Amino acid sequence: MSDKFRLSRDLMNITIAVICNPEIHVPDLLTKIRILPTVAVVGQSDKVMRTESGDTVVDIYVKFLPVSKKEYKNIIAMCELIKSLPGVNKIKVLELNKKKVTFNGNQIVV
Repeated sequence: MSDKFRLSRDLMNITIAVICNPEIHVPDLLTKIRILPTVAVVGQSDKVMRTESGDTVVDIYVKFLPVSKKEYKNIIAMCELIKSLPGVNKIKVLELNKKKVTFNGNQIVV
């Protein structure tokens, strides 16, 4: 098979906790994430949680085509795209390619 028909990089798969406004409509949020650039697949990995402070927390996985070879840069870029959506307050990165992920020993929070 010719390389011109193959992806230039493998897809990255991140699992994130999206902390949202209490009024967020989760199916619409997932649809908005699906139409972001480089996103291939989006799914909910756990049920929606409501915190005592009133926030809505949705654990999702996002498979996307990385724009560079640097994992941290790609993770941050994708999280910033998602955080720019209305109602999204904060994102915690839980896993990268099914493995726990930290940066300098700390959980990545955008």
